[in-house]
Amino acid sequence: MWANLVISYIILVFVVNIAYIFQKKILKSRNKLTGCHVLIIGGSEGLGYAFAKKCVRENAIHVSIISRSKLKLEKAMNKLILYKEKYNSCTNISIHSSDATNTVDIQQTISNICKLNGNINVCILNAGFSVARELNSTTIDDIESLFRLNAISTVVIAQFLLKLMKQEGGTLLFVCSESGIIATYGFSVYAATKFAIRGFVDALNMEYYNSNIHIAITFPPAIDTPGFHKENLGKPALCKKIESTTNLFSADKIADKSLSYALCGEKYITFGKFGLPLLYLLSTTSQPLSILGSIAQIISLPICRLAMICFQFWFSALVGKEKYKVQ
Repeated sequence: MWANLVISYIILVFVVNIAYIFQKKILKSRNKLTGCHVLIIGGSEGLGYAFAKKCVRENAIHVSIISRSKLKLEKAMNKLILYKEKYNSCTNISIHSSDATNTVDIQQTISNICKLNGNINVCILNAGFSVARELNSTTIDDIESLFRLNAISTVVIAQFLLKLMKQEGGTLLFVCSESGIIATYGFSVYAATKFAIRGFVDALNMEYYNSNIHIAITFPPAIDTPGFHKENLGKPALCKKIESTTNLFSADKIADKSLSYALCGEKYITFGKFGLPLLYLLSTTSQPLSILGSIAQIISLPICRLAMICFQFWFSALVGKEKYKVQ
């Protein structure tokens, strides 16, 4: 009897999750960037540049890119012009140098962009960086810089953008991290900034419920970008071992799925073999998914929680083993 119940439960979980994945893929295929003005904050390289390429491929009418480095912006612009020719795209591209942590400067830049290219339909908040260190090895400057860029500036920019987008509506996509769902060794401060953004977005989704502004957040794992390789230079070996549980993703794949799902109405976007379990676990205190997604979440949670307990035991064993070596 118990065996039959377990088998029936596993079949139910499998069927409902397949149906939910299929539903998401159908919705993803319907999104359109044609005619949209897309603003990318932090778009000169890596994931931000991948977002810009997607916008060019799908014929967004304008792509406005903000970044602090003029040199990186110019390099990105030159590559995007060639990319436009490759896809025969009619997208207009403009680059703007501004520091996201300078409130007056970034707000003035965004206002000028609106005057130049019209109202913003989609904004991608991608500015941020990571420092992988144990807390005792993290400097005060690093802590302040992480919170200033990853959290405070993101909140301030979002507040300004939401005022601009109030009448016309649009989509606001926050780029978070898997560290905003599960915090691991060496990412204590970085994870704190990402948990802050996750909580901020959850609250915003309540404030803007049933409005003309859609708010989404994406939780990418490790991405093959210049920022990731720079982060690796001082990363503790234990961080790398824990990160080895997931694959290194391409920026293009993350950008494509993130923006496509955000435009089709998804609020929380996750990736890889642990994508659905993490989505279900984080959604326990967040706004409900679709009806089918909520059903899939409810029936899958016991399995997801069991898997997470196993991973946490494994992570703890790795940490214990490393500490024992040091002693």
